[in-house]
Amino acid sequence: MLKQFDKKNIDIIMKIWKDNNIKFQPFIPNNYWADNYVKVRDEFLNNNIYVYTEATRILAFIASNENNEIVNIQVLPEIQREGIGKLLVQKLKNNSPILVANVYEKNEAALLFFRAMGFKKVNENIDETINEKYYLLKWESGNNTEKSFVYFNNSIKNELIEKYNELSNVHFYNVITETTNANSVFDINISKFLQNINDRIYVKDYIGVRKQLNSVFKNKNVVLYFDCSEKYEFIYEIIKDLVKVRNTKLSIVMHKLFSVEGTKKQKNYEFIKHAFEEYNFIEVDYEKIGENLNISFKDAFDSRDEEMLKTICL
Repeated sequence: MLKQFDKKNIDIIMKIWKDNNIKFQPFIPNNYWADNYVKVRDEFLNNNIYVYTEATRILAFIASNENNEIVNIQVLPEIQREGIGKLLVQKLKNNSPILVANVYEKNEAALLFFRAMGFKKVNENIDETINEKYYLLKWESGNNTEKSFVYFNNSIKNELIEKYNELSNVHFYNVITETTNANSVFDINISKFLQNINDRIYVKDYIGVRKQLNSVFKNKNVVLYFDCSEKYEFIYEIIKDLVKVRNTKLSIVMHKLFSVEGTKKQKNYEFIKHAFEEYNFIEVDYEKIGENLNISFKDAFDSRDEEMLKTICL
């Protein structure tokens, strides 16, 4: 049950606040929560707070102030991923056309949660008391444009895609251009509409490819990811045509290549960048990952992909 907070229960929600912060924000020293306990308690008593209860037991709460800022939201670990956090935020959405929240950069779970709830990053700053970066996130009623993220031939691990599909409102599409069976719900298989002649791929059924890709561009924002293994130039014009017809905002995202990735990928990188030069280009540079001597090449590539998904989804 969702209901208005009774001030006599302040110590209950303070315990939830302290225990959850220690558990889920380990990058902040434990004494920080103890030092700020009384201050936060006094603020909560002046905030608008809703609690979620089961059999009279308080299991979660959300607090907001007069500036429509979500100053805190906590859900006990035992009922997380059951939609309680979304229920609490939706309660505030029903009462206000604008909501804001400040979330630490290292609190990835919270960032992804707010992103899934339609919040967008509008600013960033440093909490000088603990020297940690935090983001100002904002939600506005009627301004929640969904986004499509498109990649090719399983170039990103399914585990990563499934993770960010669950935690964000981005729609993922894996375009298959090689003869293979679809193996996930994200696949759009256009291989039967293509043909290989002298090791070069051509489109043999333009309408078929266009119909298959049409669902990708149902959202106004589309991000295409190319891993530079191939150029995929055989569908560039179809993509551009769909973007024009649907008035889509298209962005191209690619990694800045590691030095070990070779000249072929570098040439493909330059080719793709030139082919889509009229569109927004996002280059993600995670060279520091490759410089970590304690990480394998495989882990470096996986880490780079995850950092890119964070950039796109947050």
